[in-house]
Amino acid sequence: MDRAQKQYIEWSATTGELPDGGGMMDSTTEDAWYALEESLVWARTLDDRLRRPPVDRRRYPDQGLIPALADGPRREAVIAARARLLTTGMNEARYLSGLNLHMQSIQAGSKGARVRSGRVLLPFPDKVDGSISHRWQLTFNDDRDALSFADHLMESVELFMDEMLEAFEQHVPERFRSTES
Repeated sequence: MDRAQKQYIEWSATTGELPDGGGMMDSTTEDAWYALEESLVWARTLDDRLRRPPVDRRRYPDQGLIPALADGPRREAVIAARARLLTTGMNEARYLSGLNLHMQSIQAGSKGARVRSGRVLLPFPDKVDGSISHRWQLTFNDDRDALSFADHLMESVELFMDEMLEAFEQHVPERFRSTES
């Protein structure tokens, strides 16, 4: 998005400012869209690796890193950290990446941006809280920006990672503790 903003500034200097609410489409906005879509898929993959129900629950246990942890305070702390992560946009990333991976991209056609008050923004759908089978189900009434969503999602992942590392540091099994003082 920094590159898209710089491109907009260059165009504005040459041709005059684009109208407020106008569109902008070039390789920089396309790259930004693909980076966003990759971050949504990455977030979904992270959560899948943490905990994923098996296809056949009768024959197999839950899959992932959390079910592999031994019962105890460390596991409980990681489960609590993941629960907090799921309230921060992770589920929304899952639904949007599902649409992107299995059906279509969030934005139809060319991957462009909008200019508002001199800022280049990627229009992002209103909050999604369930499976999406077609992009027509998405609405764009809340003026959300993809960069803000992605930044918040990655901040949430960082917080989760910090909490998970803290859980491991605070709850070292007795057999791994040093006997020397």
